[in-house]
This record gives sequence, structure tokens and C-alpha cells, in this order.
Amino acid sequence: MTSRWSYTICCSLLATALLALAGCSLFSKVRGDGSASTELPRLIAPRDSVQLEIVFVDRPDSDPLIGEALWEKVDQIAGFSSDERSELRKHGWRVGHSSSHPPQALEELLRNVGNPDAMDGDCRATGRRVAIPSGGEIPIEVTDLLSELKVEVDGKTKTYSDAKAVLRVHVDREQDGWVQLRFVPEIHHGQKLLRPFATAEDWTRRRSQNIEPIYGQQFSMNLNVGELVLVTSEKAEAQQVPSVFFRSVDEEGHLQRLLVIRVANMRRMTPVFHGGGAQSAR
Repeated sequence: MTSRWSYTICCSLLATALLALAGCSLFSKVRGDGSASTELPRLIAPRDSVQLEIVFVDRPDSDPLIGEALWEKVDQIAGFSSDERSELRKHGWRVGHSSSHPPQALEELLRNVGNPDAMDGDCRATGRRVAIPSGGEIPIEVTDLLSELKVEVDGKTKTYSDAKAVLRVHVDREQDGWVQLRFVPEIHHGQKLLRPFATAEDWTRRRSQNIEPIYGQQFSMNLNVGELVLVTSEKAEAQQVPSVFFRSVDEEGHLQRLLVIRVANMRRMTPVFHGGGAQSAR
């Protein structure tokens, strides 16, 4: 019995160590003594979830690190048909894919995530880690609340007051190790009021602004664990949707915002049934 108990303890310790090793992050940095630290706290992920690392990088639009030095090394074709690429370019979107070994320019942009001492007014990098159940979604607020937003959609310009630009990201597990991220741009505007909201089981009420989704410009990408998607705007006209999203960081509009999302991990609890009715999860 003692030998069996010791074996169980050893297995538990080994599993804990493996889980800790799986927490590698974009947000690790090196201290002065050479040891690594993780800026963001670890998450306790729900069952059947996908862990995403979400980073905003702000740089002057003239900075080559966020321009051609980056995009010459990023795959802008993967996952898109020629028609989809044409539509993205027509509307002013710039979307790219990077493997788990990002190019040097992207590594440089992400180097100081979570380090406030390395940021100034024109060069910022902020990040967070979230866990989302498969089939769930997360609204990513790309801009702060602005007194006014003018957006051109389908040839018509609309003006919104007390508005912010949001990318709603839908997360679906395709198969083990793969996940599909679907991006829907939205404009949230007006006062926050109690509004009806549909859940998976029923209707409820939440305090929120008016939400206007722009389904005609949604796009999706399939990613493996460790891979990254990059989203920003081309040199688009001022009122095109991606320009409003990624060039409204400052009043002068000379800062470019880049959104980087990495699939950090996937966790799935699968019941395994044994003879006699017992079940376990992995």
C-alpha cells in the first residue's frame, strides 16, 4: 500500500510540473539577474477552453517595425482564398499569420509587453491572457470611448456619438491542437442601458451600449497552438472601418495600433468510461 501511495504522489507531482511548463508566454521577460519572470498571472482555465494571449502594440505609423519590416516577413495569404484577400484589401484590412517562431520585427515589438518602464507616449505594448470556452466569444475593445466616430460602411458614412470600436472574436475548436478565430467588427455607441441579451439557455438583461455589427467585413483564421494572428489597417481612407479601429489611438491619428493574438494553450476534459461505470477525465 505504501509503495502504491508513493507512486500516486510521484505521478501527481509530475503532472503539476508538466502543467507549469505548458504556461510559456509572450509576456515573459528577463530580470537583471538573468532569471525569467512572467508578467501576467496564470489562469485556471475552464474545461474545454482555449487560452489566448491578446496584445496591443502602438507605434508611430512611420516606424518600419510596424510597417514593411514586419509585413515582409509575415504570411498574409495563409487561410484566405484570393477572393477573401481581395475583400480584405478593398476594405483596408491587413491580416497576417505567424508561426510559433515569430519574425525578428514582431519579437522586437513584443519584447516589452507588461514592462511599464519601457513604454513612452508613442511606443506602447500591453497584453493580457484570457481563457474562453470552445464555442464562446470575447469582445476586444480596440479603442477607448470616443465622443464621435465617423465610419463608412457600404458607401455610406455614419456618425456615432460616445462610441468605441470593438472586435468580437468567436472561438471554436476545430480539432485537437487547432482553433478557429472569427473576427466581427462592431461599433458600440450611445448610453449604457439595460438591454435584452440572448444566452445559450434563455434571455436576460445586461447594461450595454447599442451594438452595430459589421458582418460584411468579418473574417476568420485557423491557428495551431503557439501560432499568432496579426490585425491592423492598410493605409486606408480615414473613415474606412479598419482605419477607424486602428488609427484612432490618438487625436492626430499618427499612431498605428497592431492587434496580436496568440493561441497559448488548449484544455480539454474528455470523460473516459471504464467497465463498472467509473469515469475519468484527461
